Amino acid sequence: MAISPMTAGVAFVFGVFGILLGMWLKRKRKPGWPREWGITARPVFATHERAMHRLLTTTLPQHAVLAKLPLLRFCQSISPDQVPYWYDLLSPLYVSFAICSPNGRVLVAVDFEHESSSDSSAMKLKSAALQACRVRHVRCRANALPNAGEIMSWVGEVATPAQKAAAAEAARFEQAGAALAQTVRKRRAERQTQSQWQDSFFAPDSRFDDLLSTPANLDEPSAAPSSGSEQLSRS
Repeated sequence: MAISPMTAGVAFVFGVFGILLGMWLKRKRKPGWPREWGITARPVFATHERAMHRLLTTTLPQHAVLAKLPLLRFCQSISPDQVPYWYDLLSPLYVSFAICSPNGRVLVAVDFEHESSSDSSAMKLKSAALQACRVRHVRCRANALPNAGEIMSWVGEVATPAQKAAAAEAARFEQAGAALAQTVRKRRAERQTQSQWQDSFFAPDSRFDDLLSTPANLDEPSAAPSSGSEQLSRS
């Protein structure tokens, strides 16, 4: 019995749908309990992030400064029916720092901007979500950190001379610490290179293996050729 083209087409569509559904379920499946924990601890802050955190906490002591905060921690869906949609859309996003009021409301979100991520879709989505939640979004570069006056303006306040001096001192402290860490790493690399060079210097050369393995007998007379005068005297 011949199969009609319509039946074959419907079967093909259902087959493709089944394959896609299986791939989606496999991706959504949670991983099992690990047999070996192949993970290790790492610092929360990089060098520029640590400097920014010190600036924020020094300049805004009356505010709470949170780091690496997910958007879903302070954004929520208005409609309960759209909770899964917003969860899937916003769950990968986070802000580098969140400046919060004493009661925990996020006032300003601070992100580090890179040349490759300034116009990315993730950054645009993050800015749009923060704007909808009425949260100010500030972006700065790692090599151009803000001063105390700029940080105070983010929350609508004016920096006092004491706050400016404290922020400047914190910036100098972080720069000195970063320079010291870089010097220590450089000296450590130089010592390691020097140690490897010394080890290779005192290593035996393969060209002299025969001389080192079979030393010559110094008691035996050398068979040196006789001079011309000795040959004349003998004759």
